[in-house]
Amino acid sequence: MHTALAALTRRPAITLTIEDHITHLSPYQSPGLTDMWSDACIANDGSIVRVNVTRGSFASNFQYARITDPSIAAQWSTVTTFSGGSGNTFQDGGCAVSNNGGTLRAFAQQGTGGNALWCWTSTNNGASWSGPVTVLSPPGGALTRGIGSAGNNDVFFLYDVVGGEKIGLSTYSGSWSALTTSTLPTITSGAGIAAFYSAGVYNLVYSDGYTLYTAYYNGSTWLQGENAASTSSNTVGHINPRISYFNGLFHLCNSEYDTGTLSGSVYQFVRVRESAEFVHWSDGWIVPAISTPYGGNYLYLAAPQTGSSGARYYLSTMPTVLSAQAFSTTNPQQYLDVSGSDLSYMRV
Repeated sequence: MHTALAALTRRPAITLTIEDHITHLSPYQSPGLTDMWSDACIANDGSIVRVNVTRGSFASNFQYARITDPSIAAQWSTVTTFSGGSGNTFQDGGCAVSNNGGTLRAFAQQGTGGNALWCWTSTNNGASWSGPVTVLSPPGGALTRGIGSAGNNDVFFLYDVVGGEKIGLSTYSGSWSALTTSTLPTITSGAGIAAFYSAGVYNLVYSDGYTLYTAYYNGSTWLQGENAASTSSNTVGHINPRISYFNGLFHLCNSEYDTGTLSGSVYQFVRVRESAEFVHWSDGWIVPAISTPYGGNYLYLAAPQTGSSGARYYLSTMPTVLSAQAFSTTNPQQYLDVSGSDLSYMRV
């Protein structure tokens, strides 16, 4: 016995292994659309509403899709061009869609005949849209470099200024307000912005192509937060952040790319980071099944309007949709809590 205890290869008499055999975020639909800038939100009726800007320089199209039953493949691949959004939208200005208490608003930048930030509105869960109306025109004919909306009758955007990019904001109350420009430092370039509103504060994530900055705005004061990810211009890039909140966590989804300069690995995958309070972010997880320079959208849908998909998670780009079933913590066949019996563990 003494010899066994002293042996370098000794093992405990009892080993417990808990294995999760659930498939997470597996291929779900293949819309087959060209990859491009896009955004998505959930309407009040449980529909998923997607918007996108086609690739065509300053003469692109702004489009939308309404998915009432995610299990029907054709609903993901069928897109409609917004009225007034054909052949006149800036392809790299970004786009956004948000649910503002039941009113959906979609945003894109005019590409020909002016540089206005346009808004379309739907009051029937994305079935039909009115617009566009002009939110405002960025000063000096500036181009936008990312658009985001927190769903509080607002729109945030990065726009060109001397020396880089600034954050602009307009809010809606019967009409769109004049431009509010942040007091935060100018960033050298722009690669997307996202916003989340809670308890009177806007939580922002925005990118210069490499660093994911965070910031806060309470209607009067701008405050710089800790970086969610920070890299230099010759290492790993981060593009088009998108924020969602479910299961008690913020989920920050963006495209991450590596030219191999630092790590030797060349890739452009989606990465999802998580945070409980919008300050400390996990390293998250890469999704190798989606290779994209345009970022993705990560949503939780408790129940679709129709169909048998049930509660699911959806990670989507325009050409690819991954999904996973959402399991219930009250169902003993789907969820087992062993934390009360666990002294230590190693996750593999």
